Amino acid sequence: DTADYDHITFEKAETTLKTNDESNNELYAENVDVKLTVTDNYSGISKIEWSVVAPYDTANNQEGTVTIKNNEDVAVNGVIGGWKVLTKDNNLVTKVEQTITVKNDSNNIVVWVKLTDRAGNTTVDEIKFNIDKQAPIMSVEMNDNDDEKYNGFFKEDRTYKVTILERNFIKDVKFVVTVTDDNDVKSDVNVAPDFK
Repeated sequence: DTADYDHITFEKAETTLKTNDESNNELYAENVDVKLTVTDNYSGISKIEWSVVAPYDTANNQEGTVTIKNNEDVAVNGVIGGWKVLTKDNNLVTKVEQTITVKNDSNNIVVWVKLTDRAGNTTVDEIKFNIDKQAPIMSVEMNDNDDEKYNGFFKEDRTYKVTILERNFIKDVKFVVTVTDDNDVKSDVNVAPDFK
């Protein structure tokens, strides 16, 4: 945000999820609606440029530009280039808003807005967040040490390799291993994961 006379605000749903990387960006599991509000109460809004850029899902990147003429014949609650006019001062449009849906399945998504007022002054602001729509993929492999004579019995400890493919992996995974003996008695086995 900037001073009261010209500014850009972003509103989106809250999330309690964070990425487990140096960015510590907010993390969402689905598309995110971002309401952009642009205000200039002195000389009025001349041009708004905006973009949604994600490095890992460029097919869903978006951008737009709207130029507002000082003699624009639009009433409050009217629409100019997809932006709803919220306030005017005589012939100047002073506050507009638009909601965009961010659809990128990517980390480090940047929603960027640039405001140019009628005097040529510019204000730029941006927010960053992540959207991860993919469920984790897990596979389990185990070593083959069956006893040749007694099928289903093992001559050594068994080692399981669990592979988890997840872009926003957090190492607080819990492994619960339950074994069932010949009498259908189940018991849990303690495991010590070795993360690599």
